[in-house]
Order: sequence, then structure tokens, then C-alpha cells
Amino acid sequence: MEKLELEDFYQYQYLSDVQYAPDGKKAAFIVKNANLDDNGYDSSLWLWDDTGVRRLTSQGRVQQYLWEDDDHIVFSATGRGDTVPKYHTATFFYRISVSGGEAEKCRELPLKIMELNRFAQDVYLIKARTDCRWPDYHLADRVEKERI
Repeated sequence: MEKLELEDFYQYQYLSDVQYAPDGKKAAFIVKNANLDDNGYDSSLWLWDDTGVRRLTSQGRVQQYLWEDDDHIVFSATGRGDTVPKYHTATFFYRISVSGGEAEKCRELPLKIMELNRFAQDVYLIKARTDCRWPDYHLADRVEKERI
């Protein structure tokens, strides 16, 4: 038996946050793998249904998601093309059909969203974090944000 090396962990994929669709016939989950270049993790959204398991999103950083209905998922992620001010964070939300197609950006919030929960139709609880140096940054207009 070979000794486990640190580099071996870079090859592992970590499964998390399994959630069933409202109809209970399919489930989604996040798969993470180490990204040495960025000193972090890449994560993608995957689907399990009666046809098997398949990847829904390409490389990026899927952070959290929820089922909008039986056929659509809303998720937050940061990707290679997203621009965020230097000292502040924003959360980008996308909507994707589990039947196929590209994810479409549907919302951007000027806060770092830590947790997303749905209580009822159109009733959500969002747990967010702000930078204590600029707690009202999300209220500033574009000109003021560029000045900070």
C-alpha cells in the first residue's frame, strides 16, 4: 500500500449540499476540487435524475443554490468574467434549466451572500456579510463606489 501524499488530495472531488427538487424525482449537488493556481476550490453544480448524473455548470465557483421549481435552479457563483470592486464583494445569481441550456444571470446583489434559504413562494432569507470599513457600500451610487 502506497503512502498518501499531499498532492493526492488535489485530485479528490468533494460532494456537498445535496438538495432534492420539489417533486422529489431529481437532486442537485455541488462538486468541489482544489485549484492550486487560485489557492482555493473550483465548484460546479451537478444533477442526478432518472438518466444518471451530469454536470450543469462549467468551471467556476458555485457557492449556494436552491430549486426555483421542478425544472429550474437558481445559484450564486463567481466566474472568470465577473467584475467585483477591489475591496468589496458582490454576489451574482444565475438561473439554469435542468433540461439543458446555458445559465443566465438573473440578479446581482452588492453583498457577499453567505447563505440562501427559501421559506415559501417568493419568500427568501439571505444571510450576508459586509466589509466593516464600508458597511453602507451597497447603498452608495456608482461614482461614490469608484471613489472608495
